[in-house]
Amino acid sequence: MAADRTGIDLKIERAKKHLRDLETALERFNETDPHEVVTKNNGEWEKVIGRVDPLPDCLALITGDVVHNLRSALDHLIWQLVIANGGEPEKDPTRYSFPIWDSAAKTSFPGKAKGVSPAALKIIEGLKPYKGGNEALWAINYLDVVDKHRLLLAAAATAATMTIDMVAAAHAMKGERPPPAGTPTTLVRFKMKAQPLYVGMFLGRSQGGTRKKRYEDAELAFGVALNEPEIGEPEPIIPALQQLIDATEAVVLKLGAEIH
Repeated sequence: MAADRTGIDLKIERAKKHLRDLETALERFNETDPHEVVTKNNGEWEKVIGRVDPLPDCLALITGDVVHNLRSALDHLIWQLVIANGGEPEKDPTRYSFPIWDSAAKTSFPGKAKGVSPAALKIIEGLKPYKGGNEALWAINYLDVVDKHRLLLAAAATAATMTIDMVAAAHAMKGERPPPAGTPTTLVRFKMKAQPLYVGMFLGRSQGGTRKKRYEDAELAFGVALNEPEIGEPEPIIPALQQLIDATEAVVLKLGAEIH
């Protein structure tokens, strides 16, 4: 039996397909106008969240599909590396998988990668596949394990950016009428920390005087974050998953030469 990377590539392409599906699902969810921002003005202006619709279950399900295909691609990689080194992994399938540990202290290298060539083992060891060594690989393994037991917490709706038309804001601050239609705008976007939204959540305030007009017409853009505390602060879900895909492809690129 000759080693073949077809299955590896198919698994990664499947992960990319799920990521595109997730983007589509997010677009459809956002089209329902799922968040309401309430503006209060009782001497000082402030914006708060008035309504947050629950996220559809499919977001967590598709996220799990992305992660699972990436973990599977890594395991396919080890399987083919064993074959390339003259082994027969099909005789004991449970013995082989891509090694990823919780910490450097707990590694028993090469673990389930035993059977691949010394050259491949050196590359794998250099990847530091453990928490604190290679966070992306560790996240793939952790999220895949979690997804086998519960839905991933991809359900953290977040305020992603605030956009302000500085030209219109300047007119408002002076008590002037809005600029005529067609007036060039100067848009300033502020990236906001990703955090779960909740009803009553405070978004911003400008106290008294003309300053209160500055952000009154600010536009908020909302997103969805991957909200698994073990892997860090909530991050916008599409870029977060794309990073995991990129990390998997980088591993395959480094080890692909070993598969003839």
